[in-house]
Amino acid sequence: MDYSNADIEKILMTSDMQLTSGEVCDAVRRGWTELSTATDTEIVDHFAGYSADSMVGVVSNVKGIALEMEVERALDNSGINANIFELTNNPGTDIFLGNGQEYSVKSGVSDRATLEDISEGLTVIATSEIADKNIAIDAGISSAALAASVLAALAS
Repeated sequence: MDYSNADIEKILMTSDMQLTSGEVCDAVRRGWTELSTATDTEIVDHFAGYSADSMVGVVSNVKGIALEMEVERALDNSGINANIFELTNNPGTDIFLGNGQEYSVKSGVSDRATLEDISEGLTVIATSEIADKNIAIDAGISSAALAASVLAALAS
């Protein structure tokens, strides 16, 4: 069965897309191989020494990974077989469904990357800021909320 963009958006908009500290740490484990077996406390301690400038990049990276994981979880919980690719930097798409449909996931606020993916024929799931411009499926969470969750988890 193929799912329409409206079907996917309805699922995401009615799912709890708020990140817990544990989910943020799971995203870190997925993105940093040296932290793949770290406890939540070890992850927080690892980033405690980072400068504010360095944390900007960390937050951006973790937001992307965490959003992919949240979208996968929400779709799985709705009964759709969703998977994220093994590599966090998979070219093109980030999530694929059991029926073969694929999606690129964008966690920022910039139209540029989203528009590039759309011009390449990809279907995009993005933060509310991008989706509000009617160019992507709304993931049900804003980039600001993602960033706040990541910062709160990594500072706890």
